[in-house]
Amino acid sequence: MTDDAVIRAMIDVERFRDALQVAPEVVEAYLRAEGYAWGYQDARGPDALDTDQATAFARTYAIATADYHRGTRGPCSSLGRAWTAWCDRGEIDPPAPGGGS
Repeated sequence: MTDDAVIRAMIDVERFRDALQVAPEVVEAYLRAEGYAWGYQDARGPDALDTDQATAFARTYAIATADYHRGTRGPCSSLGRAWTAWCDRGEIDPPAPGGGS
């Protein structure tokens, strides 16, 4: 995961706030994503704890969920797949089959 992805997600506060107004499921997706990230980090030990990374992932996941509810994207990946993609590439969508993005 790149630091740039965390910075982008933390700066894009207006888009995140707007996303939270789309549907109750967006707030739930945000809370579940942040909890997932914190749980994963906690399981890896104290050196893995990174609140900015967890919050940025959750915000990005919530925005994608809002976009799904708006009809501008397909459904989000499961939290596990989204988290893995986030840690690997700074995006919540796994690469397309065959290694393309």
